[in-house]
Amino acid sequence: MIFRKTKICSMCQKRKSRDRFGANKSRKDGLQFYCKICVQLSDRNDKLKYKFGITLIQYLYLYFLQKGCCALCGIAEKFFKHKLGVDHVHGERGPDAVRGLLCGPCNGWLLPMLEKVPALQNVLVQKYLKNRPLCRVVFLDNGNDE
Repeated sequence: MIFRKTKICSMCQKRKSRDRFGANKSRKDGLQFYCKICVQLSDRNDKLKYKFGITLIQYLYLYFLQKGCCALCGIAEKFFKHKLGVDHVHGERGPDAVRGLLCGPCNGWLLPMLEKVPALQNVLVQKYLKNRPLCRVVFLDNGNDE
């Protein structure tokens, strides 16, 4: 069987070279329906929906609002090993629970310590802890699959 050098991704509808698709032995052409980039974006969106109740669009909106920097320390994401993490009010889910995006050190030890010891909190930290940026924005896609 002769295969074309390109294929159209079923998700983004763009024609791409065959090496941009993952393998799928059960398909005639031996390739996945979606390109690797669309699979990554879909997986990221699913993870954000499951863990925090927000979509990838909402995450990117926060990222844009914060100019790619940690909401507490202000250091740019590019200086950290990992992406900025979603900080949320524990026990709550959805956009209303999200406070912002934090770097690993702020999310892992600084913020938990500041939450436990109010005497260490300055005005900026207190303002951040009350922050709910996604409450003020209406998204067309609210993360529901209905």
